[in-house]
Amino acid sequence: MPDGAPPSLEQAFGSLNYNLKQKVDVCASKQIPYAVTTNAKGQVDSSWSDADVEQALMEQCDEMLPALLDEQKNQKQEEAAKKKEEKEKKKEEEKKKREEKAAAEKKRKEEAEKKRIADKEKREEAAAKKKEDDKKREKERQKKAAEDEKKRKAAAKEKKAADKEKAKEKAKSDSEKRKQKAADDKRRYEENERKKKENDKKKKEQAKKREAERKVKDKERKVKKAKEDEKKREKREEKKRKQQEELEKEWSPEDGIDYWEKDYTEDTCCNEQGFQCCRSLAYVTYFLIFPPLFGLMVFIEYELFGWARFAARFAGEGYNLTDFNQPSPAPMEGEAMPIRAGAPTPEPVATSKMFFDFVEENPLTWGLPMIGFMYGIFANIVPMCPGVVLVPLFQELGVSKHAHSTTALVSAVQVVGSGVLGFTAWCGRDARFFICRALFLLTPCAWVGYVIGVTNNLTFKDMLEAMNEDTDDPGVRADLDKASLDLLHTYLRMALGVFMCVMAVVCFIGLFIGGVNRICCPSKTGGSTPGCKSFCQWIIAMCCSFNTGWAFTATIGSGMGMFTFFVLSLFLGVETKRAMPTAIVIGGWTQILPVFFNMVFRGELPYIRLMTMIPGMWFGTVLAPWFSHCGGPQSDLAIYFMCLAAIGVSTVIYGAIKMDKMKEDVDLDVGPMYAIPALDQFFADDVKERL
Repeated sequence: MPDGAPPSLEQAFGSLNYNLKQKVDVCASKQIPYAVTTNAKGQVDSSWSDADVEQALMEQCDEMLPALLDEQKNQKQEEAAKKKEEKEKKKEEEKKKREEKAAAEKKRKEEAEKKRIADKEKREEAAAKKKEDDKKREKERQKKAAEDEKKRKAAAKEKKAADKEKAKEKAKSDSEKRKQKAADDKRRYEENERKKKENDKKKKEQAKKREAERKVKDKERKVKKAKEDEKKREKREEKKRKQQEELEKEWSPEDGIDYWEKDYTEDTCCNEQGFQCCRSLAYVTYFLIFPPLFGLMVFIEYELFGWARFAARFAGEGYNLTDFNQPSPAPMEGEAMPIRAGAPTPEPVATSKMFFDFVEENPLTWGLPMIGFMYGIFANIVPMCPGVVLVPLFQELGVSKHAHSTTALVSAVQVVGSGVLGFTAWCGRDARFFICRALFLLTPCAWVGYVIGVTNNLTFKDMLEAMNEDTDDPGVRADLDKASLDLLHTYLRMALGVFMCVMAVVCFIGLFIGGVNRICCPSKTGGSTPGCKSFCQWIIAMCCSFNTGWAFTATIGSGMGMFTFFVLSLFLGVETKRAMPTAIVIGGWTQILPVFFNMVFRGELPYIRLMTMIPGMWFGTVLAPWFSHCGGPQSDLAIYFMCLAAIGVSTVIYGAIKMDKMKEDVDLDVGPMYAIPALDQFFADDVKERL
């Protein structure tokens, strides 16, 4: 360490104005701040280095620390004594304030008591004064009331006297008026009697005159009517003769009306008034009767079974009426997961989320209404074969579980979609498009064919089996042995597909010549030919309807609408815009009997599935006739060509693929529905005779 006096730590603290706490902290920690070191270095000469200065200061820390701690302790004691003194002083001040406040409160209460007594005296004085004033006013009021009563009595007396005088004058005036009125009435009565007698006399004379004139006019009218009747009879005979000449005259297809015209038609079943009446009734029925009826059906189903059967159908499951006595296979809510002890209660699932989850898990929820919507549009614009499309579609989607349910559902869809909603919607557009003779002649023929086609021993399959047993031709027997009758439904569907392809070509040709009816024998009016000239054509049409009902409707549940369109167009010459709606409705009406037979003999009425499709069919069907009106008959024929080509080719290809594996294209092994004992006995006896 250098020579000379060391730097003073206390002097450095004093120069830097360190307080006692800072001094104690520095001495206790022996961490000399840079400012203290710098200040101390200024106290010595330059021979002292920073380390020497800091070492000297650290040595002084041990010497100064006890004194500083004692000083700090004394300072704390002084501060504590000072705080205690201030606290005592504060208590004295608070005590003094409380005493002053109590004195002020006491003074305030004394002043309030004095004021209360003074107010009480003032109120008593005011009440006494008011009581005196009230007595004075009451006396004045009684005095005034007595004077008013006196005046009122005087006025009433005067008024009574005046009224009595007026009554006397009025009675006198009324008596004079009554006398005058009686005299006037007597005079008028006598005058009226005189005029009445004169009028009666004139009327009798005029009646006699009119009677004579009427007899003369009747005689002239009879003569005139006889002449007019003769002229009308001659005109009718002349008209009939001209019509006969026109019918006998050769007519060319290039003559007549424009077959692509959208609305005009001839040879209608009703006039303008009937058409407007049908349109009004159709709109009222479609919009005001059908929706409430559907709502009533849904309400009854909900009241009886809830939504269970609807949920089961949407989930692709069954649900029978016997489910009250057996466990229901309808979809049920999953069992609740056990909640762990102490775990929070799970949040309840919202109804909307449950609904959307169900729709997402079960596509049939929106698939069935959409199928109904597409059916309503396309099947009511063109008469295609809905059964050819719907049967495999329903089986692939799992809508129905077996063949009987499938055919029953397809028949019900056609009845509601085309036979009821389609007929009403087309009546709303124009009822004059229907060929009424076809509606009421061809539909019963198809029904008869269907009844025979579902009778035991008379079905199409029974006929082929009998042919197989009876034929001796080796070629025919080889063909029948090669073709399995178990695949009959597939053969018929493929035959129908081939026919569709051929008729698609016919429709394509008809697009360029004015309609399918112009290929063969178009009628002059666009409707069916009137008179006996079309007798043979009607016989052909009825036979075709019978065969369609027997071979196709009874076996595969479709074909009537399409066959009817081509029968009407090719054999009866009906124009396109009338043949299509007529064929659509006949196709729907033909299915009424299959629906009834399925319900009675098989117990199949899948009305829950049908109800899920009805809203879509309702919206689609109401649009179909007006879509047809927008495009016109030529557009309808173009759509029909594309539908026939697409459905026909698809049916043939699909059937060929399945037949290559010796399988049916769809599960449609539908047999006879009922048997007639006498008929069965006849065929049994016939078999015995041959054996």
